[in-house]
Amino acid sequence: MNSATARRSIAHDPNSLDEVQALLKRYPDLSEEERDRVGHFLRHGAPLDLGLLSSDAELWRAAGAFKTHHPGYFAPGRRFYFGWAAAITMLVGGLALIKDMGLN
Repeated sequence: MNSATARRSIAHDPNSLDEVQALLKRYPDLSEEERDRVGHFLRHGAPLDLGLLSSDAELWRAAGAFKTHHPGYFAPGRRFYFGWAAAITMLVGGLALIKDMGLN
């Protein structure tokens, strides 16, 4: 069993891993749709698959270049900021309730 077959046999999603490996070999010559697939895989791929991808130094350098050239795929979304705003609002509200309890 060669290393490519061994990697494929333990991958969480071997088809996506194979696809992204092929796309990264061609990077930066990718269409918009192909960039979206690579960005989604690098952001949401299974940790095992990302680890298998990182075992190939050439592909991992291409992935690093992709992350550098396309930071929008890796920026936190609105849900992240709304979550922090809600947490801070609840914290301030809780502190205000504690203060209003009249502890002297």
